[in-house]
Amino acid sequence: VKGLTYSWYSNPAGFTSTLPNPSVKPTITTTYFVLANNGGCSASDSVIVTVNPSPTPLVGTSQAICKGSSTQIGGTSVTGNSYSWTSKPTGFSSTQSNPSVSPTISTWYYLTVSNSSGCSASDSVQVLVNPVPQALTGGNNTLCEGKTIQIGSSAVAGNTYTWTSNPSGYTSTLSNPMISPIQTTTYYLTEKVGVAGCSKSDSCIITVNPKPKADAGADKSICINDNYSIGAASSTGHTYSWTSNPTGFVSSSSNPTVSPSATTTYFLKESIASTGCSANDTVIVTVVPNPVVGPIVGSTDVCVGNTHMYKLKTVDALLNYNPSLDSSGGGGLKGIQLFKDSMAMTFGKAGTIILKVTGKNATGCSDISMITI
Repeated sequence: VKGLTYSWYSNPAGFTSTLPNPSVKPTITTTYFVLANNGGCSASDSVIVTVNPSPTPLVGTSQAICKGSSTQIGGTSVTGNSYSWTSKPTGFSSTQSNPSVSPTISTWYYLTVSNSSGCSASDSVQVLVNPVPQALTGGNNTLCEGKTIQIGSSAVAGNTYTWTSNPSGYTSTLSNPMISPIQTTTYYLTEKVGVAGCSKSDSCIITVNPKPKADAGADKSICINDNYSIGAASSTGHTYSWTSNPTGFVSSSSNPTVSPSATTTYFLKESIASTGCSANDTVIVTVVPNPVVGPIVGSTDVCVGNTHMYKLKTVDALLNYNPSLDSSGGGGLKGIQLFKDSMAMTFGKAGTIILKVTGKNATGCSDISMITI
């Protein structure tokens, strides 16, 4: 009012003013006293300003999650309070005190809390979203027993790789290791981003198909012109392919018969038609030359009652000699005495006798020398 002066003070103390209608912002409930004076007369009055408490907006602390994960923000609900959440980028809203969020990119979340007195307060929190690795295993695959295959993919700089398996026993820290499983195996990969620590796991199944036995048979020594059966009995669904060295022999039988004229190596490839898995084996057939028994030296005309010596002209110490007589010509012996390379025969009956000497080597190959007496 014009002509009046004003004097303000407060309880609790601390506020003064000479304005007729000052602005106040107390932090607690406060009584304000005013004294008005027109130069001689004065009057006083007071007013109480009640301060209601503001709510506390509990948003939590900023945090980092891996893409695809969720986290909880905010805090415990207070009875009588209401909550309003929004986000940047936009798209999220909630009226819960501590909602669960699953952002795909880093996001700010804004909370406004209001109480029953109409007071409100706001705060914000950021959720950082870190990338998740791909964990590329290369997918399921099939291979033949004894073969090698590569799993995984190219390494990403800064990432780490951990491989395990079932059945257990395999580990690796490479991004794309080479493996040679002996049975069907599941391989598990965990890839981790070095800085953020986000990880992802995946698996692949490597199916191992068995390979055939491929039995070419046992090595064998044979005589010239002898036959020998190589290989083994056939298996249903299997195919067979034979070649040789020296070249010239081919067969699709599981156990062909061969009659080489010289020592020969036979190569077998056996395959399983349904899987393509194959195995190889070899067998060596050694051809042993027939021995040569030298000519028999001795008389071809003899007298009954006389004793004569018959000797092999050449003697091979590696041969076993076996003499035999053919007396179908009427001749007969009175006695015979055998030596290593000769024999003494006493003739007791006139006629013709054929003396045969058979020589055999260790393989059983033989030769015959004859003399007619």
